Amino acid sequence: MRGYFGEQVSLNLQRVESGVYSANQAASILGTYFAPRQPISFSFSRMSDTGPNPYGTGRLTFVHKGNRQSVQVYVSLARRGSTWLSRNSPSTDALAKAP
Repeated sequence: MRGYFGEQVSLNLQRVESGVYSANQAASILGTYFAPRQPISFSFSRMSDTGPNPYGTGRLTFVHKGNRQSVQVYVSLARRGSTWLSRNSPSTDALAKAP
C-alpha cells in the first residue's frame, strides 16, 4: 500500500487517528485500522482530475464486529505515470488507477 502514497499523508479516521504521517506510517495505521474490518465494496462517486487539486470521493462499505458500516472517503490525488497516488489529503483510505 505504501507505494500508492506520496511522501506525506494526512489521515483523519474519526475517533481513531488524525495527523500527517510518512507513507510508511500511514500504511501501518491503515493496516491496523482495517485488520478487524472486512471491506465489502468501494466505488468512487466523483473524481476530478482537472485543475490544480485533483481528488476522488466515494463510499466504502465494510463489516466490523458483525455490523455492516459505511464511511465517506476523500482522497487528494497526484498522478505518477499511469497511476493515481493519494496526496496529503484529509482522508486517505482509497487508491485509484488512472484510466
